[in-house]
Amino acid sequence: MPYETFAVANSLIDLADLAGQRLNSVRLQKLVYYAHGWHLAIDKSPLINETIEARHYGIIIPSICNGFKEFGIDPIQGHLTEFDATTNNWVAPKITVDHGIALALLESIGRTYEVYDTVQLCNLTHLPGSPWQIARQTANDQRRYPAISDDLFLDSFSSLVRANKQQKDYNYFGIRISDIQAIGDHVQSEPDETTRSEYAFYEQEAKKLHGSARKGTWKRVIKCSLSWDTSARTGLLTLHLVDGVKYDIKLNSSQELDGVRKTMHREKAIFYNIVSGSIAWGWRQLSGATGLNRGAQPDHASQDI
Repeated sequence: MPYETFAVANSLIDLADLAGQRLNSVRLQKLVYYAHGWHLAIDKSPLINETIEARHYGIIIPSICNGFKEFGIDPIQGHLTEFDATTNNWVAPKITVDHGIALALLESIGRTYEVYDTVQLCNLTHLPGSPWQIARQTANDQRRYPAISDDLFLDSFSSLVRANKQQKDYNYFGIRISDIQAIGDHVQSEPDETTRSEYAFYEQEAKKLHGSARKGTWKRVIKCSLSWDTSARTGLLTLHLVDGVKYDIKLNSSQELDGVRKTMHREKAIFYNIVSGSIAWGWRQLSGATGLNRGAQPDHASQDI
């Protein structure tokens, strides 16, 4: 059974943090791409439950791309979160040691590919015969974003596993670092044409987002929760921002609380305007209209998120 993309991405973020590294969205997506391919080759099952797209500027995993859009090519902050209706909280799902080989595989992926910078990782995915290249070449429809099928991943990465197992120095996951480095020796450090297009896409999206949202006034919400005071008949929406500040917003009715709960369940990104006290639910609203306005004051006493 495949895992949530958020859980895989968050676990890779944590592993990078432990190694003293900071990932940007581009690198994170490439690591998930490689982890997905190796998992298919080794376990004969997909790692993530999301389609990886072969766009003209490179591979894209939509949930990660959209989830960290505001960072562009800069290091990301925080984790990808989703709403848990049972607790009325946003949670950051992660892979645990109970999840079979998945966590150990992610650790191996991190160690194996850390020798390459992000440009090299991008260039690697564009090599002739790669799943991305084949998906772009063989797409038989007019879709702008053809999917990279699991069969393509399986064929590509299984051949590496078979080649590695003829040697003595492969590890449990069939990943022989010397083989990967041999491939990487032929990959230039300068971005190829596709990689340049990919970097331009992320920079343009971030610039467009920040420009329309008045950069500096909007902050990403990385965690939020809902509570209801039965005696007072009021609710409380607590927002934890990416910079560590917490804001409490009063909800005046159960209907308003229910509406916020439904919106939290639907939207994957929430932003708070520290000047006006407005909330933008999702990317479209951030680019234009503002949402709930309560003029909330920050709770600076709580910095621990």
